[in-house]
Amino acid sequence: MLARRAESIAMMHDSKYLPERHAQSHFRPGFRLSVIDCILVGAGVIAACLALRLRSLPAAAPVYVIFTFFLYCNVFRIRRTPELIWAGGFTSLALTSVSLGQPSWLVVFALGIVLSITLIAIEMRHPSYHGIFWRSVNPRLPDWWNRHHGQQMESGTDAGNGSHCGCRVIDAARSPSPDPGR
Repeated sequence: MLARRAESIAMMHDSKYLPERHAQSHFRPGFRLSVIDCILVGAGVIAACLALRLRSLPAAAPVYVIFTFFLYCNVFRIRRTPELIWAGGFTSLALTSVSLGQPSWLVVFALGIVLSITLIAIEMRHPSYHGIFWRSVNPRLPDWWNRHHGQQMESGTDAGNGSHCGCRVIDAARSPSPDPGR
């Protein structure tokens, strides 16, 4: 029974068992935005307004996290590992601030911004970088994509659906894309 279950799980991950629209993948580099992204950013703006009314820096932490991940997922489209590094660093700083009262929340946010800038700068040097300004920062991306995926990139676009930060945006007319950095 255990062997049958393992075979069933393996079949689910094998692309030949996926519906046709999921079996093909396309890569669309550059800035991306979906309806869900707009809803989350809208919720973030509302939360930011509420946090400002509280005049409390800890209340701004969820807003800060939402906007940071928007930058990571939609603008710079960095790989999962740097995202997790940032999340671990920010969470550690925030928990230390809450439990010990040090560092201050201004320091937590400032260090989070420094870490974000550092990770984004490192990611922009990666051969699979596919975020905003990819044409000037990483002009060899189409070659990298073809070597690693054996198919042509869709040309002429800087925006579109695709995998980013471990999420998949699925459009009935388009198939999801694999994350090139993993």
